[in-house]
Amino acid sequence: MDDLSGVPGAELTSRLWWIGLDSWILQDGNYTDVAVGERRQFALELGYRRAARLVVPPDHERTPRCAHTGRGTSYHVVGELVRSFPEPRGGAFVLDVGLLAYTQWMVLDDLEPPVAGTWLRGDIHLSVDPFFFMDDLHALPDMPALIYTWTVEEVQLDLTPQVLVHPGDPRHEIPAREGPVRVRDVSREAWRSVGRTRAWEEDGSYRLGCRLEALAPVSTMPGDPRAARGPLPG
Repeated sequence: MDDLSGVPGAELTSRLWWIGLDSWILQDGNYTDVAVGERRQFALELGYRRAARLVVPPDHERTPRCAHTGRGTSYHVVGELVRSFPEPRGGAFVLDVGLLAYTQWMVLDDLEPPVAGTWLRGDIHLSVDPFFFMDDLHALPDMPALIYTWTVEEVQLDLTPQVLVHPGDPRHEIPAREGPVRVRDVSREAWRSVGRTRAWEEDGSYRLGCRLEALAPVSTMPGDPRAARGPLPG
């Protein structure tokens, strides 16, 4: 049963949240294309640069915070880890920054996974759950409900130019075995507002400008968990 104490407050519902969405998630059949004005349900996946791991803040900073950095879907956060896993990967870590978001990989500077109850600070990016939570993670022991309800107010296509990056470039995390790859040049970040995603025509990345609804998060959605998720009734 979902905990009604998890209903988001006005500080969270009054702001616009920028949330990443890659075309492959739509192409994989996990969701239908997203349009401005729709109500959608999804969990949040968090990510961070492994060269800029989250750190433990001093006691006086231990209040949940999630402030958009002004770049893409990046946020400066302070939050408490409410669920952990004894290995760096293979389970799920859930961070409470006001909203709950999960990641399947986390270590600190000592290369060990943090334990539940640890406070963390740093920069993360937020993305639409590719369906890892809906498929499997929701059923793990002590997993909180993570699927929030959103109203989509903006859909933007990523037009940031790509550059060729070689392994060893300190600005990027490219494994040596992968050779040179093309990545977005974040110093020239650019977005174009569009009315909806067109995953099969625009193979790239989007960000959604979403308004959080004052509804408690849930763990599952009705129906076949592998059915493509479309808009909710108005």
